[in-house]
Amino acid sequence: MKKTIFYILSVIFLASTSCETDVELIIIKDGSPSVLSSDLDPAAVLTLTAQEADSVVYGLDWTIVDYIEGDTSTVLASYALEVNTVSASEPVVIYPPEYLHYDFHGVELNTTIMEQLGGVAGESIDVSFKIVSTFNDDVLSSNTVTNTFIPYPLIPSPAVFPPITDLYLTGPAAEIGWPLTTKFTKVNETLYTLSAFLKGNKRMEFVTENWLQAYKIPSDVNPEDVLYEGVFVEDGDQAHDAYGNVVSRWEAQEFLSPPEDGIYTIMLDFQSGIYTIEKGAKSAVYLPTGGDIYLYGKAVGSPWPIPETLKMTQETEMRYSIVHYLIGGKNYNFLADGAWNQVYKVPAGIDVNTVIYKGSFVEDGDLAHDEYGNEVSRWENQTFLAPPESGTYKLTLDFLTGTYDVEKQE
Repeated sequence: MKKTIFYILSVIFLASTSCETDVELIIIKDGSPSVLSSDLDPAAVLTLTAQEADSVVYGLDWTIVDYIEGDTSTVLASYALEVNTVSASEPVVIYPPEYLHYDFHGVELNTTIMEQLGGVAGESIDVSFKIVSTFNDDVLSSNTVTNTFIPYPLIPSPAVFPPITDLYLTGPAAEIGWPLTTKFTKVNETLYTLSAFLKGNKRMEFVTENWLQAYKIPSDVNPEDVLYEGVFVEDGDQAHDAYGNVVSRWEAQEFLSPPEDGIYTIMLDFQSGIYTIEKGAKSAVYLPTGGDIYLYGKAVGSPWPIPETLKMTQETEMRYSIVHYLIGGKNYNFLADGAWNQVYKVPAGIDVNTVIYKGSFVEDGDLAHDEYGNEVSRWENQTFLAPPESGTYKLTLDFLTGTYDVEKQE
């Protein structure tokens, strides 16, 4: 049955004695449901991967719902995309921002399947899609398109967006302004630590270069209530919103240091969004259990058992060094207590040719430690590479910062 709606379009022409009004009749007919189609063959199985999280992996198109008879213009219905599975209690509803088309990026489709539709990582699942259009009180449903997907495991997003570049301590508590010099050690992608001297009851914050990202406490928190532990947030000229988009935001407030002057260890856990501040120094890399470290490898001839001449000197509680002849271009390690329980190496994923003279080091071994001090067996990193020129060098390990230096001796 046709429904008739009158639209009165008035055009007024003012002249000395005339006035005209045009009235146009538009007939609204029953709409035809959209026809939905996808860019994936119905027989295909799409395996989602973390590598394509930011890429478009699946697209949908649908036809317009035409309500106007005998006219080239049209009435714009609103469209909602319903995503569902056989086992889901209710569909996921998406309101497409683009007209008659919707693209799924890998992370959105995978998260929808895993979190809202009950998908299981590595197992195929049939997902159905349907367009529901609405115009006035008229609601129409399209055909259903079903495709098969295999989702990947969800990796929880950090509670706070991690630093894009190096992270520094600044403010009156550290007696540091500009330039930034006191740098945090990056333990892993979401965990940063720093041991430094702090003046009591002074302001401080943690920033990247040029204050592009600044980490502070929320504006509605009393700084005196969270001196040693609490929640932190991101501010800065290049902060990020909940979707990872860059925004300029300056809403939070600076930290307040503990009341007593002294050395403190600051730990920022971006995964949980929680920070801790503890009295006393804490090493970035777990110290040798027995207290001794030996140089070993092809760069020193690989003698076994390791002689005392390859034992490092403990300069301070957290600093070890040794002066010794190295064979150019050969590999070497640092062994705690002359065994393979704790081995200090170059982090995996770094080109050792670029860190011959300076860089960060980590712990491997049969009795290595995780960030909480628990013993774990870990063999995932790589050996050091001696400089290309054979000669006598001073090798230094700084456990406080987790960094090493290799200096040629005259």
